Amino acid sequence: MTEFKDIPLKLLDNNPWQVRKEINHDEGLVESIKNDPLHVRNPPMVRPWNGRYQIVSGHRRVAAARKAGMTSVWCKIEKLTDLDMQKEVLVENLHREDLTTNEQFNALEQLRKTLGLEKNFQSELHRLTGLSPSWITDLYDTYGDILPKLNISRAKSSDKSEAKLPEPTVSVIRATRGLSDSDRVKLIEKAQEKRWDSRDVSDVKKAVDQLSPEVRKVILDKKSHIPAEAIKELPTIKDADVQQQVLGRIESQSLNEEAAVRTIQRVAEGTQPQPITMKNEAREVMEDFEKTLLHIKGWGYNQYMIIGDAQWNQVENIFTQISLYLQSLKNKQFLKVMPDR
Repeated sequence: MTEFKDIPLKLLDNNPWQVRKEINHDEGLVESIKNDPLHVRNPPMVRPWNGRYQIVSGHRRVAAARKAGMTSVWCKIEKLTDLDMQKEVLVENLHREDLTTNEQFNALEQLRKTLGLEKNFQSELHRLTGLSPSWITDLYDTYGDILPKLNISRAKSSDKSEAKLPEPTVSVIRATRGLSDSDRVKLIEKAQEKRWDSRDVSDVKKAVDQLSPEVRKVILDKKSHIPAEAIKELPTIKDADVQQQVLGRIESQSLNEEAAVRTIQRVAEGTQPQPITMKNEAREVMEDFEKTLLHIKGWGYNQYMIIGDAQWNQVENIFTQISLYLQSLKNKQFLKVMPDR
């Protein structure tokens, strides 16, 4: 039988199955509680437990009441089982937009273990929570299967910088499905390093599916710097040996994405079977800088008189900013992962 009671806040404990790492109070809710004669209009639900009470739902309301300086709050008391407690907090949390995918998985996994579900549990979790079976599958694939393998791979790596990479999203991991687990891990690591999104990963995966194991190994190698667009274009070359030769050319000449794609297209079309002589891109960049310098050296008294003394100081400031920006480019992290020339 449902009962309502004014309970001291010091007797309220969080739901032991609460999956959220932090329960933050809402400042707007705090002010509402302070100014409302009824204070908390929607009573939190609790269950009696060893002379105290465990919160079933309404953790934020309780946190806000504490912040508002209240000493007690009216609560709805229900006699619930452990499974009821777990289901209630899960449903409450799953409908919050700020619940992370990792927290969703942890909640589902706790519920699965409590129910003793071992096989084909997605449909039962779907029935209890309302989450789609495909999303439940994605969460278990991500956090129950692939991420642990990814963490093991990173732990074995001598490159400590990999540990600083952001955690891959569920959509990125989903895009690798269909490859072997080892190839999935390699592709995810490369996607994180190159900052590929799920669409890039999906396109690369489709391309890799069409390549020989030898070519696939070259592309997924950690030391490979083949651009995503070039990988997508590679299956247009039908000969695996030629594919490897082209990949070697792209790597050895450190071709950018546009040049790499153009190289593959020409080989695929058979319009340029002879060795491709690429323009010296470094020389082109230097020529641009030299042209700028020559242009500035052409300035004289007329330019000074047109601009004036005050704005001439602004010109000097602009060139100082250019110098600082060039230095910042030199220090950028992405330059540190560029292949040695």
